[in-house]
Amino acid sequence: MQLIDGVPVSRLVGRQGVDPLLAVKIAAQVARGLAFAHRHSTVHRDIKPDNLMVMDDEIVKLGDLGLAMSAQELQGEQAGVFGTPHYIAPEQAMGKPIDHRADIYALGASFYRILTGQTLFTGQTVKEILKKQVRDPHPPVTTHLPDCPPAIVTIIDKMLAKNPAERYQHASDVLNDLENWQS
Repeated sequence: MQLIDGVPVSRLVGRQGVDPLLAVKIAAQVARGLAFAHRHSTVHRDIKPDNLMVMDDEIVKLGDLGLAMSAQELQGEQAGVFGTPHYIAPEQAMGKPIDHRADIYALGASFYRILTGQTLFTGQTVKEILKKQVRDPHPPVTTHLPDCPPAIVTIIDKMLAKNPAERYQHASDVLNDLENWQS
């Protein structure tokens, strides 16, 4: 296992989030890592700012593969809910079978947090947060960041679609849209 001597993205994110250019740079690097993992049939299942490490050279590493599973292992009904409540996809929160699109949702929730400084949902209990993940639309990015570029809002909204069929279907598609925006 590689020693990662970096800073978790969660430490960079204050109550106001980070600059949109930096947020996009981080999200694009994570999308690139997820595209690689997904091509190798691995679903991370716990994408969140605490598991994203920024190195001195500004390279972002995706860590903590403790919950990662192969796509084949994830085909059956899950015995419990795994992941971090603020970042898991609705299907994951319900204990339904998941695939790589759950990671795309989690990256969207992380991107939202990195950009705005806020989680999608708050609640007094884990159960309350999970119910909101399943049932409630997320507050628009512009609620917290009125000047957010519309293309970034659109990318995040597509990543956070409640229905996996309406989400980006591949992390490489997320990466393409982020790189197109950057250029």
